[in-house]
Amino acid sequence: MKLIQYAAAYAALLTLDSAQLNAQDAYNIVRLKRLLAPKAQDFQSSEQALIDRYGAKLPDGRPDIRGGRLMFAGADDEEKLYNGRAYDNARRELCAVEDDDELPRFELHFPADAKITPAALEALDSVALVIIDAAAV
Repeated sequence: MKLIQYAAAYAALLTLDSAQLNAQDAYNIVRLKRLLAPKAQDFQSSEQALIDRYGAKLPDGRPDIRGGRLMFAGADDEEKLYNGRAYDNARRELCAVEDDDELPRFELHFPADAKITPAALEALDSVALVIIDAAAV
């Protein structure tokens, strides 16, 4: 599985923190979060290193993000374009990193009226068997 998939699954699990689930499903979510947290943190710290390397900084040291987009460092437009391409290539490589660990797949049961986004369901599909009202998804 790719590291980015672990990060996405971990983020999806975080969105379920306030969901009212039966005790076993809540426990399975906690177990999954514990398994995925180090892998998600590895991905996030590697991604942050890329942002620190190629991204422009605000005066307070935070990354310069405008309209949801990272601005790139450089003395002129050509250097900024180069850093943007280098960042894109490095992030693409990071997103392709595979992890060979075999993680257990837990069952997660949700009632049909549970509030969960399609993106969260998609992310969970790689780490859990999602069951909605007794029908496997």
